[in-house]
Amino acid sequence: DALYLRERDGIRHSSPDPPQKRGGCGYAISELQEESDTQFFNNGDLAENDKVTGYIYVLSSLSDDPAVRTEKNLYKIGFTTQSVELRIANAEHEPTYLMAPVKIVATYKVVNMNSQMFEDLIHQLLMPVQFQVTVYDGQGVAHYPQEWFVVPLSVVDVIIQKIMDGTIVGYTYNPQLEGLEK
Repeated sequence: DALYLRERDGIRHSSPDPPQKRGGCGYAISELQEESDTQFFNNGDLAENDKVTGYIYVLSSLSDDPAVRTEKNLYKIGFTTQSVELRIANAEHEPTYLMAPVKIVATYKVVNMNSQMFEDLIHQLLMPVQFQVTVYDGQGVAHYPQEWFVVPLSVVDVIIQKIMDGTIVGYTYNPQLEGLEK
């Protein structure tokens, strides 16, 4: 299902219904990439001047490292302006992906919003559960990936929805409760 975010007079409004008139209002859509690609290119809901600004993606690691493999709810949350498949094509050779293949868990198309700021806000909220790991590349150089978090996927979905509908202000992530709280 798509979630539309519109701004009018500085107030954000969310709705499951597509906007009828845009009049320069910005909004974003959250849905799986496969669904959104089909709808974006075949659906009259988006105006000609709407711009896909990127994709927020959630990945799980396929690493054989026991410290990674045994960690429940471990996800990388990132963004890209290209396709997610292209971005992760070389994952097993990149420290940011823990030098291992990854699996796409979820992808969210971002329209008319700053994808980098969107990602930064998610990372700030999840800082208390950032996965601390040292990864060595092919030359033995140590790297410290910072986009991996130990958090239930359902919480990531809620965070993304709250960012998009403007209700995220005042929330923090409580690791003990595994949920958001005000």
